[in-house]
Amino acid sequence: MLKQSWECYEQGNYKCMIENSKETLKLSKKYNNEKGIAESYYYLGIAYFSINDMNNALKYTRLAVEYAEKKKNYRWIVYSYTLLGEIFRNLGKSDYALKYFKKSLEFAKKNNNAKMIPIILINIANIYFENKNYKKALNTYQNALELAKKEKLRKSYQALILFNIGLSYYKIGDFKKAIMHLKKSAYLFKEIGNMRNYLESVYFTAKSYLALGNKDKAEIIIKENLPLAKNHGLYLSFYKLLKTKEY
Repeated sequence: MLKQSWECYEQGNYKCMIENSKETLKLSKKYNNEKGIAESYYYLGIAYFSINDMNNALKYTRLAVEYAEKKKNYRWIVYSYTLLGEIFRNLGKSDYALKYFKKSLEFAKKNNNAKMIPIILINIANIYFENKNYKKALNTYQNALELAKKEKLRKSYQALILFNIGLSYYKIGDFKKAIMHLKKSAYLFKEIGNMRNYLESVYFTAKSYLALGNKDKAEIIIKENLPLAKNHGLYLSFYKLLKTKEY
C-alpha cells in the first residue's frame, strides 16, 4: 500500500496518494505496524504539501517527527525533518527551513543514510535559488545529482534535479546547457508519467531556444505540446509564448 501511495506521487496524483495513505495509516494503527504509521504520516505530509494545503502538511509532518523521535528511528527522523524544512521554505521562513535541513543532514550522516543526503541538498539549493544565488544553487544541485546517480535514486528525483539544474543555467544565461539538462528532465518526467512537470521542462526548453534566437525550434516544440498543455491547464502559457516569442 505504501508503494502504491508513492506511485501516485510520482504520477502527480496527490488525491490518490492522500486516500491510499489514510487507508494505510488506519490499518497500520489497527495492527500496530510502526513502519506503516511512520511512513503514512510522512506521505500525508508530502501529499498535502504538494497541493499547497500547508495546515495539513504541517499537521502530519509534525506527527511524523514526533512518532519518529518516540521510536528513535533516525531514518524516519531524517525524512520528516527534511519535509518540515521544505514546508517552512515554502512559507518563506528560510531560517527555520535551514534549521530543519541541517538537523536532517546531521541525522542522515549519523545513520549513514546516503540516499537522503542528495534530497536534503536539493532543498538547500532551492533556498539559494530563491535568494537568486543561482551559481551557488547550481553547484549544490550538481552535487545532489552526482550523489543521486551514485545511490540510484528514483527517476522522479533525478528528473527534478535535472530540471533545477537546467533552470539554474537558464537564469545565469547559459542557454545551451539549460537545454541539455531540461531535455533530459523532460524525458524522465514523461517516462514516469508526470506530464505536468514534463510540460514545465518543455516550456523552459522552448524559452531557452528563443533566448538563443532559434525561433523555429522553439515554435516546433511549443506546437507539438499545445494539446497536452491544454489538458494540464498550461495552454495559455504555451500559446502566449508561441504568439509573443517572449523569453
